Amino acid sequence: MASYPEHEKLRAVKEESQAIGNFLTWLREDQHVAIARPHRHDQHCYVGQVRACGLKSGELFSVDLPVERWLSLYFDVDEARLDDEKRAMLDEQRILNNLGRTP
Repeated sequence: MASYPEHEKLRAVKEESQAIGNFLTWLREDQHVAIARPHRHDQHCYVGQVRACGLKSGELFSVDLPVERWLSLYFDVDEARLDDEKRAMLDEQRILNNLGRTP
């Protein structure tokens, strides 16, 4: 069977990841807490010479990421590679199914 390093990372941190995910979900859904960070102007704030972002420097703005994205960032899991591994697993399973075997 092939190696799936991103899935192995997830498996190694499963309990911790579940606890953090539950906490983030509790904050968002039950406590109505949003994660925010101070705004810093960058090149995306400007159209020509005009600042168009609508925010003041240092003003807080919501960082609304899905819980899975926060966990991927925290545990350094590459989501694109994880998706590639999922496709490879499915391909491997299809081949085994066609051969009449299971892993």
